[in-house]
Order: sequence, then structure tokens, then C-alpha cells
Amino acid sequence: MSVVRSQHFRISYNYCFSLG
Repeated sequence: MSVVRSQHFRISYNYCFSLG
């Protein structure tokens, strides 16, 4: 579960970074 959450957070962060 922890790994899945980490992956989701990483994807969200990457998406935000891409927009910026």
C-alpha cells in the first residue's frame, strides 16, 4: 500500500513539475 501511495505522489509531483 505504501509503495502504491508513493508512486501516486511521485506521478502527481511530476505532473505539477511538467506544468510549471
